[in-house]
Amino acid sequence: MQSLVINNYKNFENLTLGNLANVNLIVGKNNVGKSTLLEAISIVASNGDVNWIRELLEIRGESVRFSSRENNIEKEIERFTSLYHNRDMDAFFHTPIEIKVTSSLLPETFLFKLVRYIVATETDNSGLERSVRRFLDEAEEQDIEYANAKIGFLSLLGDKKSLYTFNGGRLPVPIADKQLPFEYVRTNQILSDKNPALFDRLALTPLEKYIIKALQIIEPRIDALNYLKDDVILSSSRRDERVPVVVLRDSAKRYRLSSMGDGINRVLTIILALLNCKDGILLIDEFENGLHHSVQSQLWKIIFELSEELNIQVFATTHSEDAIKSFSENAQANQNGKIIRLENRNNSIRVVEYQEKEELAYIGQNDIEIR
Repeated sequence: MQSLVINNYKNFENLTLGNLANVNLIVGKNNVGKSTLLEAISIVASNGDVNWIRELLEIRGESVRFSSRENNIEKEIERFTSLYHNRDMDAFFHTPIEIKVTSSLLPETFLFKLVRYIVATETDNSGLERSVRRFLDEAEEQDIEYANAKIGFLSLLGDKKSLYTFNGGRLPVPIADKQLPFEYVRTNQILSDKNPALFDRLALTPLEKYIIKALQIIEPRIDALNYLKDDVILSSSRRDERVPVVVLRDSAKRYRLSSMGDGINRVLTIILALLNCKDGILLIDEFENGLHHSVQSQLWKIIFELSEELNIQVFATTHSEDAIKSFSENAQANQNGKIIRLENRNNSIRVVEYQEKEELAYIGQNDIEIR
């Protein structure tokens, strides 16, 4: 991804990022849209998959699942409206969310909007009747004749369309044919339910050695890792759950990785996600969570090396001065990193970029407040 333009998505009325690097660190004060930027990138990587958009709403506490069917549609429309700039539902019908990328691997422009539609009956040339959805134009939306029109969430990519109907029916297929490999490591995600499956894809491959290399940042004696059934879990619903177990050098004993602290488990989650993103995108929200400052520089080094080797583009956010300094040092050495600072100027989000070697060196060597 060389550039990114986002219009009308949450905090971003108009946001443009150019000349993106292999590894990009997003900084800024609270509520400027660091996590929102990761979300927008993930939506493009998922090819506008409505199922993924629903999952993002769940992650952000905008639940779209309810215990009762009563008022479900109205509530779900309200949750989807939270995606739009200033939650402006009226504008969402007429001016779409736009996420545009310049990339050889991704489609160019995604558009998302609310639409009003009716289900009409048409007769084809053979005399057979069929039900079709017809979108209302702006004049018809004001016509009392269509007061009971249904509302849907429309995704557009070029001449392709996909409609989500808010009626609890089957989810539409993604608007584009193939998703880019991507993983999203969330803020408080020390361990992920996906980790066993991510590990299985890497087991007995040349990439498995990087898992051990990353874990050795914190515990140099780790020689091997595997996911095994947990014989401690008593709950029948979790009886087949597998947990990470390691063997230490010069020891035949196995140790649960969870007994070694949050930091090493956070490292495991990040490295498993990274190694599963070949030719894709890795997103990390609040990189520093659970990581001592002495660990961060070595982890950045591995991330920079693997992003180059496996053709992975990384976007991470942070509030940490230590994370920024250690990133700057590695970015100078690799010459393929960029710091993106988001700031609120007069209720509009603006971008300040640091990519030149001299800029990164100055940030790393001085107590420059760019968070």
